[in-house]
Amino acid sequence: MIPPDLTLSEAASSPNSQIFMLVGFAVLIPITLAYNTFGFRVFSGKVRVASDG
Repeated sequence: MIPPDLTLSEAASSPNSQIFMLVGFAVLIPITLAYNTFGFRVFSGKVRVASDG
């Protein structure tokens, strides 16, 4: 349970930690998107529906 007298500023981490996280996400999100795009392009068209034999 959160104490009712706790403000958002008191609950937040330090500005240095927030900047570190922001920079980390700013770097990792484009890398993740590029990796997923590459993976989808590599495997696109490789999966076929199995015929009923």
